[in-house]
Amino acid sequence: TIEEAFLSLHPALMECHAKLPFCRITQFTAIQAILDNVGSAKRIHLIDLGIKCGTQWSVLMQALANRHECPLELLKITAVGPSKEMIEEIGKQLSSFAASLNIPFAFRIVVSDLQNVDQYLFQLAANEVVAIYSELRMASLLAWPHHLESLLSTIKKLRPRVMVMIEIE
Repeated sequence: TIEEAFLSLHPALMECHAKLPFCRITQFTAIQAILDNVGSAKRIHLIDLGIKCGTQWSVLMQALANRHECPLELLKITAVGPSKEMIEEIGKQLSSFAASLNIPFAFRIVVSDLQNVDQYLFQLAANEVVAIYSELRMASLLAWPHHLESLLSTIKKLRPRVMVMIEIE
């Protein structure tokens, strides 16, 4: 489907994404918003509701590695997507990058189309600060208002300190 193709690591998609300045601008703005809201936390749990290639999280990792006043105890990324295999490869790449920066890192996978997501899938620890990132995912749920309401209810239960949502109007 078009949605699966958009979420895949297809080289043409990655090239298009890299060449479009709009994508990079929104991602850097999102990363800055996340850093502004959770940057001083020791344990950060980032939930990406539709991970594509995950390259923007390397920028976040670099920023967290460069902070000296509050050392990071753990950066946990939970990636949501339709394919476990695709997400596993992204997790390996991010884990390798985090190791190169000496960042304590955990990567979790939630295979879902976002239509039936439950808060317990994210396995939050009591001392984690939650940030949620959604890029071009919420609009796909507009055709199913019940699913969108359910997702938003789940997000509310997760009590994120910040949620960044990128959509095209």
